[in-house]
Amino acid sequence: TLSKELCGMSIELSFLQLHTDIVRIELLGYIMGIYAYALKSAIKQ
Repeated sequence: TLSKELCGMSIELSFLQLHTDIVRIELLGYIMGIYAYALKSAIKQ
């Protein structure tokens, strides 16, 4: 039962890792979007 719990924990940890990776990618995309928008505005003026 102990190994089963450890397996469950490792699965949860890998899901958590995946989640943080997704959040990081979304955050990066958001920042890039803002940066591109600011750049476009600067070029228009």
